[in-house]
Amino acid sequence: DNVALWTTAFDSPFPDVRRLASQRLAKIGSRAAVRAIKTWLSRTDLSPEERADVLLAIGEERTQGAAELVAFHLSDPAYDAWELRDARAAAAWAARRLGGDRMVRALRLSAVRRDGRDWATLVYLAILDKGASLPTLKTLRVRRLRYPESNFGRQEEQIDRIISGLVAGHEPKRFDVPPKALFEM
Repeated sequence: DNVALWTTAFDSPFPDVRRLASQRLAKIGSRAAVRAIKTWLSRTDLSPEERADVLLAIGEERTQGAAELVAFHLSDPAYDAWELRDARAAAAWAARRLGGDRMVRALRLSAVRRDGRDWATLVYLAILDKGASLPTLKTLRVRRLRYPESNFGRQEEQIDRIISGLVAGHEPKRFDVPPKALFEM
């Protein structure tokens, strides 16, 4: 669990080694480990896939010290580009896994700022904030219709089920899965 050694693994030419380094550093979770993750995420040449992998590792390990990084990825318009959609979904999942009021705020602000276009953000907000998310979900369900995409039809049915379930007092537990599984539903 040597942070310095795992940090040097980010220089590996092999993506699997870099992914393992992000997982190990997220698991270690110390200030030094979070600093190393932050440095890695600040690289402008980091591929969208690797960025998503790091954020997924933060969520998987529930690395509380990295909450600022997760909130940043949800709030910064620099990550709104289409090619970064998986990183946004990973950040939303990490926020749900970290929990707490700060992550609820980050998810809600991201969902509103993006007019509900990010399906994962809406789902993880519903899971984390439960019934308190209903006003936001209802509003954004309509707003997101301005942005037709091929998968929105299926998502609309699911968001209707989530809203109906929350109104009835049921939590959307079946949607509490990592982004990849969520998008396969």
